[in-house]
Amino acid sequence: MAVVSFDKLMFNVVADPSDRLGVDTIDGFSRLEEAPGRFVRGAGGRVRVMRRAGANRSWSLGLPALTQEQTRWLEDRVGVLLCVRDNRGHKMFGTYMGTQVDEIPSTDKIADVSLTVTEVSWSEAV
Repeated sequence: MAVVSFDKLMFNVVADPSDRLGVDTIDGFSRLEEAPGRFVRGAGGRVRVMRRAGANRSWSLGLPALTQEQTRWLEDRVGVLLCVRDNRGHKMFGTYMGTQVDEIPSTDKIADVSLTVTEVSWSEAV
């Protein structure tokens, strides 16, 4: 697993690039790559791998101290195709199917949010 440090992160809805959210603090951004396939045991007891082409890549994000508006923006865009970029030029297209919101007890306006963005194939060709 690779861990990458980012200073800022920008989420844009692909269907409407003006619909965006900027996050200034990233607690963690780790990548997980998995090859699609399975292990098959043959009649003689030997184990073989059955693999399909491609790889699944997902990114786990920790977003600390988000405001209610930022948290609501992320919760309202579950399952929506997003372009995720950082201030260093990295970019990916993907979506997430849920968020984990940890309320901070001392205040009702700030929460820590965790989510996992799964990359999808996307072409920017026109």
